[in-house]
Amino acid sequence: MVTKLLLGLLAMGLVFGLLGEPPRAHACAGYTITVGSDGSSQQELITQIMAELIRQRTGTKIKLVRFNSQAELLMAAEQHAVDLVMVTSAQPAVTGEGLLPENMLRQLKPFGYQEGQVMPAFHAATLKRFPALQRLINRLAGEIDDATLQQLLEEVRAEADLRAVAKKFLHERKLIFGS
Repeated sequence: MVTKLLLGLLAMGLVFGLLGEPPRAHACAGYTITVGSDGSSQQELITQIMAELIRQRTGTKIKLVRFNSQAELLMAAEQHAVDLVMVTSAQPAVTGEGLLPENMLRQLKPFGYQEGQVMPAFHAATLKRFPALQRLINRLAGEIDDATLQQLLEEVRAEADLRAVAKKFLHERKLIFGS
């Protein structure tokens, strides 16, 4: 009787140990994701928001890289020197009209500003390796309209700390918690 009870408790412990708490989004922990921007104040802010979301929710190291133009940024994407960029729906890089091989960059849902024409795009190899990042970044879809973007840019001009503004925005939207 005692043996059956102990075996039952042991089996329950194994089941709860195996099926207990769902896995956390630490699939990218220990890796570095490179986020590129074209150097504009708008893209600097948006890339900082995406970087902070990834950093806070996954524990992944983020490397922010600033380029002098959108063309330089897309060349870096072609060489897979960056994992995540912001693109417009009209860019040849996205439509496969010659700048980058088709399907090299995978568009995610637009954030909402500029009439939904601007959206994040991951390098296809990065999404294949870390598919959870798509779901994570898509949480920003529709969260940043033109008015919100202007408000955030004004906060950056007043505070001059992109990371603090990004964290505050993500906290207000309940996309990150803690410090």
